[in-house]
Parts: sequence; C-alpha cells; structure tokens
Amino acid sequence: MKKILLPAVCLLLLTISLATSSHAQTKSALGALAVSPDGKTLVAAGYNRVMYVCNPDDLTVNKRIYLNIVPYEAFFSSDGSSLVIFSSDKVITIYDTATWKRKAEIKKTYDIAIASKTNEMVVMHGTKYRDSKRFTPVAVYDLSTGEKKCETSFEMDGYAIGTNEDASQVIVISRARTDESEAKEKTPKELEGMERDEFEQKHDGRIADVLWLDGELKETNRYSSFYSDSGNNVCLIKDHVATFIVYRNRCATLSPDGDIKLFRTGTSYNYGIGVSPDGKTLASGGLATGMVMDIDKKTSISFDHPRLPGFPEYFYGFAFGADGTIYGGTSAWRIIKISPEGEVLSETPIF
Repeated sequence: MKKILLPAVCLLLLTISLATSSHAQTKSALGALAVSPDGKTLVAAGYNRVMYVCNPDDLTVNKRIYLNIVPYEAFFSSDGSSLVIFSSDKVITIYDTATWKRKAEIKKTYDIAIASKTNEMVVMHGTKYRDSKRFTPVAVYDLSTGEKKCETSFEMDGYAIGTNEDASQVIVISRARTDESEAKEKTPKELEGMERDEFEQKHDGRIADVLWLDGELKETNRYSSFYSDSGNNVCLIKDHVATFIVYRNRCATLSPDGDIKLFRTGTSYNYGIGVSPDGKTLASGGLATGMVMDIDKKTSISFDHPRLPGFPEYFYGFAFGADGTIYGGTSAWRIIKISPEGEVLSETPIF
C-alpha cells in the first residue's frame, strides 16, 4: 500500500528541514533580490539559476540571464555599476551591470555583510583547521571591483558576520558550542514569550563566542554569549549595537561591552529577511505573512497577501528601493510589492 503523507506532516517536515539548515541553505525560489540605487532596476534570482532583470514600477521582466549558479543574496554597488551575488557554491561573483558579464570572483566564502556608505563588503571565509584549532578568516573587499583591502584571521569557528554602513565596526559570531559554564536545565512550563526564550537560551548548555573588530579588522573586544541561536540570519550594526535576526524569531541585540537583549519580530518565523540600505528598517516573512519593522524602536506592521491554492507559499527574500518600497520574493516565484507602510501594492509571478 502506498503511504500518504498528510499536509500537516508535510508542513512539519518542511519546517524542520529549514530550521536545521545553515543560514545560506534556506535561500531558494526567489531568495536573492536587489534594487539599483537609482531605483530603475530590480533583480530577482533563485534556485533555477536565472536572474530576472525587472522594472520596479510594474514588475515586468525586461531580461532573463542564466547565471549557472544558485544565488542566495544580491547587492548593488553604491553607484549601480556592479552587482554582487553570493551563491550556493560559496563564491561571491561581481557582475558588470552594463553588460551583465562577470568581472570578479571571491572564492571560499561563508557569509557576507555590506557597508553601503563606503561601497565595501566584509566577508567571512570558511573556517580553517590548524593544530587542532579552528580559525576564521575575515577580509574587506571593494564592492565594485572585488579588490581586497585588508584581511585577518581569528581563532574561532565563525558562523555569522555583520557590519555598519561604513565598515568601521564588524561583529563575528561563532557557532554554538557546549560549555560547562552554562548548566543545562529544563524550562519551567509556566514561562511564556520572551521570558521563556531567555530562560531557554541561558540554560541550554550552549554558548557562542562574539568578536568585535574595528575598521582595520583589529580585535576590540571578545566575550562569550548565552545567546547562541542560529539558522537563516541577517546581522547588522547601527549606533554601535548589532542586531541579529534569525529564522526561529528568537532574535537579539548585542553591544560591544556584552549587553545582550532578546526580542521578536512581528512574524512567527523569518524565512526571508531583508534590511534597508540605511539599516533602519527590516522586512521579514514566512507563510504568506510578512512584516515591516523599525529596527530602533522594535515596532512592526504585519501584512498578508492572498494565498494561492495548493502547497504553501513562503517569502524567501526582500529588497528595498530608495523610496522605501519593499519587494518580496516567494517560493511560488512571485514578487510581492509592498509600501513602506506595509500595504501590498501588487503581486506578479515571474519564471
């Protein structure tokens, strides 16, 4: 007899697979989106290895470009002359937007953070092993040319990286590791919400290493953090505070002196995450529902779009236009256009 997997079970298995994936591996469908600085071009790319060059106004597709890679994230340079794509093969590729030809590659990368004001990208390369120790290489590159400006390596098992708009501060967060300094305890049943989240993080027997660097990648502070969540993530620094957004929606702010505060966004899960170029606004979403959040105030506006019949549709990525308009990419290969106030303006399928 053929076994039938019930819809609820299918959804549970999908959720488990995404929750246990690395932050890069969840970027499929239309997960890589970016808007040019002049607001005239929207690119959207994903698992089918095709980049769609669109008109941001009416979302018509002007060009389809086969990339031969699986894009996870996309970023325009500050002058719009280059497009950076971070892909599944752990390579950063820089394209000339006049010809859409490749002009530079950076290999063996693991995570990337953009400094929009100085047109730079801070890249964490894959962990290296030496003398039974783990070292994480970090480098700063020109966003337009891929030219390396400075580099260093630190003893830690890096997982995520973040920076501010001028790359004067950098944060590196390690993978969670078990540590005897944090006792493992069962969470009391009566705890709910943020109290439950904080108790679980402080009593799961795991910690993370947090490293702060200056603009020359010199270490300024290092500490152990009780907060050690992971999964699909985005990390950015603004006003000397790092904001770490993760899939499970158990997010945190981390300061250089070790002050850590947990918070939640306005969605249940953050499958797709995007941040405005000025670092002030966050967009994230999951199953048909998304939200727009003021990062400083931690206030958010939720939005929904009409659901499609059949298998659930998820948001997988967001990009911001210069005027604050938000573009969301979904697993049904649709682009959802959203106003800064959280109003769904239009929905267009592309493939």
